[in-house]
Amino acid sequence: MSTTAAPRKKRSVRDYKNEIDEFLKNNPWSKAEKRRGDLLIRTPWNDSTLILSIGKKEAASLHLLNRVILPERFNAVFHPRESRLEFIFNSLFDKNDPLPSEPFKFQFQGHTYDCSYAAPSPELLFLARVYRPVQSGVDSAFRNLDDLQDVQQAKDFPKELRAYWHAQKGLSFWVGGVEKYEEDFVVLLSKHLNFYMGYFERQSPQIQILSVASPADEDDELPLQKSLPTTINATELDPFLLDLSLAAREGQLRLRFLYYYQMLEYSAYYWVEDAVKTAICRVLKAPDLQARMDDYFPKLIEALSPSRQQDEHKIRRAVECRVEPRAVWNQMKQELTYFASQHQFEGGFLLEPVLSKDSTEDAFVKMWSPKILDTIRAIRNSLVHARENRTQAVILPTIGNDKLLKPWLPVIRLIAEQVMLFES
Repeated sequence: MSTTAAPRKKRSVRDYKNEIDEFLKNNPWSKAEKRRGDLLIRTPWNDSTLILSIGKKEAASLHLLNRVILPERFNAVFHPRESRLEFIFNSLFDKNDPLPSEPFKFQFQGHTYDCSYAAPSPELLFLARVYRPVQSGVDSAFRNLDDLQDVQQAKDFPKELRAYWHAQKGLSFWVGGVEKYEEDFVVLLSKHLNFYMGYFERQSPQIQILSVASPADEDDELPLQKSLPTTINATELDPFLLDLSLAAREGQLRLRFLYYYQMLEYSAYYWVEDAVKTAICRVLKAPDLQARMDDYFPKLIEALSPSRQQDEHKIRRAVECRVEPRAVWNQMKQELTYFASQHQFEGGFLLEPVLSKDSTEDAFVKMWSPKILDTIRAIRNSLVHARENRTQAVILPTIGNDKLLKPWLPVIRLIAEQVMLFES
């Protein structure tokens, strides 16, 4: 005797949310929610510029998520079950092109890591198929998933485009032997891989190490006013200073800081005290100058001697005469806790407090120079001077140091721009 089985009810994607518990545990920055029959995963890689949108068509591959960790510092996938890191290329390769290199072993800190270029994993291809951009991705470039998505969808493209995409292939850079994902170590390992691969092969692809700062964490510099004035009385600015100031508005934080300091150095180079100008003019305008040249030479040399003062003093005088300290205070008070605290930089540089937590505007106006300028100069020296011995303090080029240095950038920017703007 036989019975007819009841038809099996199709499960909605909503029913699959509980099946990615391991993924959510391994990627605590990611959040899963249901939207219009799809399962959405927000902030994969802790990246708010993209989401994973999994519909019924891809639900059967949902289990692949439990096999991966998505590290926020890399365009990569970590496969904990295989102890392998998979770095995602920012482009495709022609199917007929050779691999960037043959497999090699990388020995580091007593361990051996198997490195090779190979096809993307099923997990990565799944991520590429279900990813959707939601806002501009400047640094992470949507984790380089665009091309991998397109190459999988090529069969749906217009006929004239299919031949191009069918000739392309995805490629990943694999590092095997990574027992677990520890961010600081993987950053260190990646830096060494970049150096040695670039040392032996100048055109070798490089692993991109991303900042952990989110778009909402960018500089929020205090404007001089909330809107543009109805009329701007512009004067022609020094072309070199103008180029420096514009270059300093973009790029790496360390380089931007040094550009602004270079503006101060350049302005101070031509700085001459008013008293020096007056004394020189008095000599040059003397009606009997030609008749008594021998008498006036000593006076001219005496008048010029203060102009040979040290650069630090000239920078200080140029800043004090051109910068409004209350504007500097308005900027620094936004980060009063930071400026009233001590900060230890990687490399040994120790930044002492420049304000107290109970600082006031009037007190700042009285003490800001030379204290603020001396601190800025100390930061600059620690950025550019190489470590000559093990006791010399420097600021190493690390993400952590950039974060510690960040509050100083709008301060030196304001000072440099006012020095340029009010240059006589």
